[in-house]
Amino acid sequence: MARAPKDVFLSDHYIRHNMRRLEHLASLGLPLHNRTVLELGAGIGDHTLFYLDRGCSVVSLDGRSENVSAARERLERFKSIYPDQTTDYRVFDLDEIESQSQDVADADIVHCCGILYHLQNPMPMLRWAHSKCKDILILETAVSPGDDEEMRQVKEDSAQASQALDGVGSRPTRAWVFNRLRRLFPYAYVPSTQPSHEEFPTDWRVSQLHGKPLIRAVFIASMRPLGQTALLDRLPAYQGQV
Repeated sequence: MARAPKDVFLSDHYIRHNMRRLEHLASLGLPLHNRTVLELGAGIGDHTLFYLDRGCSVVSLDGRSENVSAARERLERFKSIYPDQTTDYRVFDLDEIESQSQDVADADIVHCCGILYHLQNPMPMLRWAHSKCKDILILETAVSPGDDEEMRQVKEDSAQASQALDGVGSRPTRAWVFNRLRRLFPYAYVPSTQPSHEEFPTDWRVSQLHGKPLIRAVFIASMRPLGQTALLDRLPAYQGQV
């Protein structure tokens, strides 16, 4: 039975998960204040407030109309706090990029967390995200273990607000994601740390990943070199933890 978007995204699991992801993002020292942001796969706006609190204006896209409606209702309560910033939530199917007719403006930051692995074919979305990105792409996704460039498709429950629209998602390896970002962007990085959450491993040896139902990784790509010491220009075998 499908649950309402708020029942999914405001569960204890999701709240804790988002807290760990966003505190990790804040630790990386990226220029995230007073920017324009394009948020892909935004759900009900769990990450939107992170950027509004930093003086940003945000355009958020999600493939489910019920998620967009819930996000608009949720963000309405914060309008008086951010009178000089804009938020724009739109229904937009990221698995059907080429058929979308909406005009979406380029943004300083493209925020792509928790969506790539819900797409059957992530490459069109990555190419489109690159075309819209003026400065920095932030990407977090579930991945498959292994050091080779591989992509594995998985079945998902399309009735659930947080799952793939067409019931098919993907689990790329870290190498698959990282190398494609390097081909698209002048610069690609992996943080030297991971969020403090069990879905974010710090030891990437395959023997240490057996039995884990979901493993996640964070990537940063940019149009210019980023000098933050928290970023590595290679895939590390081990990472610290924030």
